[in-house]
Amino acid sequence: MNIKLVMVAVVALGLTACNQASHETTEVTLDTESKKFSYAIGMDTGKQLKSLDAGIDAEAFALAISDVFDGIEPKLAEDVAAKIKQEFFQRKQQEKMDERKNAAVNNKAEGEAFLVENEKKMALK
Repeated sequence: MNIKLVMVAVVALGLTACNQASHETTEVTLDTESKKFSYAIGMDTGKQLKSLDAGIDAEAFALAISDVFDGIEPKLAEDVAAKIKQEFFQRKQQEKMDERKNAAVNNKAEGEAFLVENEKKMALK
């Protein structure tokens, strides 16, 4: 998915979060194309953020969106924010690589054990 579309979706989700004090007490009526589009983008963004398994803090997320739209100086410098995101994605990538490596080691061991068992069975015939 195009990164710009993802960023637009993130902004839309943040705006939705900013407009709702709490999900339980605020009801949004999807009565305009803009609201329907915003909700649809929020659904997609929510799914993407959930799949990151990043532990997104909705309050901090909404604050950042609000600060940007209100022209308030961000709590993090751009270079610091970029570094935080880069380190997060590098850590996630390393975790995935470690998982794959462990799976490969386990699969190899299971395969070798299977071959040994098969050789024993063949020797008995």
